[in-house]
Amino acid sequence: INDQDLCTYIFQTCFLSGMDTGIKLVQQAAQLLGNANVAVDGVLGTLTLYFVNNAFDKPVTILQALRVVTARHYLGIVQKNSAKSKYLAGWMDRALNGLS
Repeated sequence: INDQDLCTYIFQTCFLSGMDTGIKLVQQAAQLLGNANVAVDGVLGTLTLYFVNNAFDKPVTILQALRVVTARHYLGIVQKNSAKSKYLAGWMDRALNGLS
């Protein structure tokens, strides 16, 4: 991954959510940005990697989309299990701001 900020965010997401989920979130971000060719399969294949490195002139666009889908992911966890709502504020901070 060419952009260091994007690479760090993806690494952190994969570390905290699991590789499969982290890559699926990247792929969902691709689809959110209109790249229907990227399958949401959890595999960091050539299309996913191409999207991350080349889809836009500014990697910040991909990072913003990734933050949105990561936030949605955390909201989905709480919707399925309300007992986890106590973690939501921290998760949302992590999704929208990354780790310091």
